Amino acid sequence: MRTVSLLDVDPDLGELMTAGEREEARRLMRARVVQLARGVATEAVYDSGASALHGLLLLDGLVSRTIALTDATAVELLGRGDLIEPSADALGSRLVPIDVSWAVLEPAEAVIVDDDLLYDARRWPQLVAALFERLASQATRLATRCAISQLPRAEERVRMLLWFLAERWGRIGRDGIVLPLRLTHEMLGQMLGTQRPTVSLALRQLERDGAARRRIDGAWLLPLPREEIGRLVPHPSGGIRRLAAQEAGGGSDADLVAAVGAAPTSRSAQLANEQLQMRIERLEAIHAREQKRIDADEP
Repeated sequence: MRTVSLLDVDPDLGELMTAGEREEARRLMRARVVQLARGVATEAVYDSGASALHGLLLLDGLVSRTIALTDATAVELLGRGDLIEPSADALGSRLVPIDVSWAVLEPAEAVIVDDDLLYDARRWPQLVAALFERLASQATRLATRCAISQLPRAEERVRMLLWFLAERWGRIGRDGIVLPLRLTHEMLGQMLGTQRPTVSLALRQLERDGAARRRIDGAWLLPLPREEIGRLVPHPSGGIRRLAAQEAGGGSDADLVAAVGAAPTSRSAQLANEQLQMRIERLEAIHAREQKRIDADEP
């Protein structure tokens, strides 16, 4: 276990701060990081020395949460930036008898969120707000996956799930989007509430249609025309996103530019300028890294 600066390992948590606030938080906000080895996770891994453990903030890797209810099983995938509650009984007494289990699918690191960390965080409301935003995003993703599971056709459910996962974990390749998650047909079915044989049939149909195929390394390829690939960019926090039409002359980044020009001496303009600069720097770094990966993505 090691101690680190929280903003060094998760700089996005400081996006709402000014440069001075970020620097102060970077120096003073310390966090303990635990290594999560591949395999079934237990509480004992997390709470060594923790002052009233509340959860974990994932820094990398891939973790699954499995909910079992009688013969039905649902799986959720969690990665960088997600907050998890590793307790086997986080909800307390329930009227619906479910079993909760965690597994580390890819070796991970996580910040221990305990009383000490939350006590230190009280000095920076923007940091606490960023943690709440993470939880809200997780809830939205979970609701989106529930909506995908309600689509009538199995092929459409599987196709939409693969694209949904690509938003978070996908990489831009020469022929489309590479989803480097080694997901079995059974796990895809558990994420959709669909039986494994149905998922297998749906994937065969998607491959015949040229909509998805499994690569020899276990990753998934979602083919796209070249012009569509050109409209995709790496997301600063991982995964990919599609360029919106208004980004050429409007949209969120353009709003920041307008705010900077409107009142260059105001605090809001200063904050907007710093946020814009942070986005530019992250995108430049990610672009350089992804350029090196593109040719290596195809076997």
